[in-house]
Amino acid sequence: GSKKLVGAAVVMSADGLFLSSKLGLGDGKLETLRVVMADGRLFPIESVTSDPLSNAVLLRTSASGFSVVSFASADETSAGQRAIWLSLEANGQSYFLTSFVSSSEMAGTGVLSSDAPARTIGVQAVNGAVPGQAVFSVSGSLLGLWDGTSLIAGSVLKEVTSSYFARAGKVIHPVYGFSYVVISAVAAEQNKLTPGLRVTKPADGKLPAVLANSPAAKAGLQEGDIITKVGGTSMSNAGFPDSILMAQAPGMPVAVEVYRGLGSLTITITPTPTP
Repeated sequence: GSKKLVGAAVVMSADGLFLSSKLGLGDGKLETLRVVMADGRLFPIESVTSDPLSNAVLLRTSASGFSVVSFASADETSAGQRAIWLSLEANGQSYFLTSFVSSSEMAGTGVLSSDAPARTIGVQAVNGAVPGQAVFSVSGSLLGLWDGTSLIAGSVLKEVTSSYFARAGKVIHPVYGFSYVVISAVAAEQNKLTPGLRVTKPADGKLPAVLANSPAAKAGLQEGDIITKVGGTSMSNAGFPDSILMAQAPGMPVAVEVYRGLGSLTITITPTPTP
């Protein structure tokens, strides 16, 4: 039958693993989905593994022998850098379009969740962009995947694929159960505060700063605490503190240094795996 382009994907391993967006799967029925290569070859999608924390999905096929993408470095995600979009047609033919990074990869602002990646990359969309479409730097490294409204950052995709390979085809992240705002070193100096992650309620005030019965609550973390170190890594100048939280192994205890009142203490949090 006729082919309809519903999304795009990028090669993540030479043995047929692709990265895409959940929004690029159309009706989501495996029997109707195929990966179409630039040379016209068709590969049925054998399985789909979703990231529980983002729109990223990993697609397993029987394809083989393809070059694998590399992920862009932080300096390639700064505002003003060129963003190269690999665009596709339903017949597999490809072409390139150019736009620009509009805002640097950065940790999200405001109150953030300990249990979700907060890194974002702003980019100017191109006409005809489809979910899962790869966006590259001028060096050919992957900036991220378009998910319909924004880019899933390459650094987040790297964590997703690392989990997949390390955990036998499963994407699992650590769950802590608290929310926080980032106190940067500059803000701390200006306001005479301790730099780190200040545990605080979400902006809507509907949930507590530390969820009841969560790993953080069981460890004794409290609203108003300032987390200064996680697993020995300082939070005072952490560009992407969410990446440090996400890097901890689910089910394994991690030492968390906290500033509370007028002194510091160390608590141990054992994050649980995402469902």
